Amino acid sequence: MQKFIISVKEKTTGRDVIPPYVVNSLEGLGHYSERVSRLGLIVIVDSIREENDFVELKLKTQGNEK
Repeated sequence: MQKFIISVKEKTTGRDVIPPYVVNSLEGLGHYSERVSRLGLIVIVDSIREENDFVELKLKTQGNEK
């Protein structure tokens, strides 16, 4: 599943104004960005993809080997 990391930073210093947060959709992001840009802030979006198909590894321990 694709998710997005939203970061809000100061334009002049690049410091985070709020900690980055994860959202499922970019719906409404344009309106949000317009509102915060008036305050001298920028919105940075990065995408991530969650993986659900993990493989379980079984490790042998020395005490169980014969």
